Amino acid sequence: MSHRRPTSETLILLKIAARIFTGSIRSPSGVIYTLLNATEKDDSISSREKMKRRLQTMRRQGYLSKNGEHYALSSIGLHTLEKERLWTLSIPAQKKHDGFWRLLVFDIPKEKSRVRIVFVRHLQNLGLQFYQRSVWIYPYPFEKEVRQVAKMYGLLPHISFITATRIDKESEFRKRFRF
Repeated sequence: MSHRRPTSETLILLKIAARIFTGSIRSPSGVIYTLLNATEKDDSISSREKMKRRLQTMRRQGYLSKNGEHYALSSIGLHTLEKERLWTLSIPAQKKHDGFWRLLVFDIPKEKSRVRIVFVRHLQNLGLQFYQRSVWIYPYPFEKEVRQVAKMYGLLPHISFITATRIDKESEFRKRFRF
């Protein structure tokens, strides 16, 4: 299987497959209707054939497994959906700063440099700010969200959390975080 990122169409189909897998879509006609509704607007024979080809392609790529006439999410499909879900994580907003600064410190081995890049992008997506090399800062609790990301990429042993009452350049970071 290639290590390319799945297309948005594949992700939509995986999300639908997850609904099928969990039983929120029960009947076979409901499956076809849901798939067609999410991707195609017409219910023609050519659209159904196109959908079958998409499902077969997703199976070849490892996202789905087939047992007789039924498709199910494979472990790769579930893992892919979980990785995509991480991009929707957000740190709950706080009304007021409690006076503590939260720092994330990490030392990721060179062998995991590709994962490090993705991890840093997740930190940026969550709103953390670069403090210094391998140190990121945020004014509110973020440990739960960052642990989820680190766990997905196998980085938990390489990260540490620090809570501080004072930091250098505090006024600069207060401006960055707009308080």
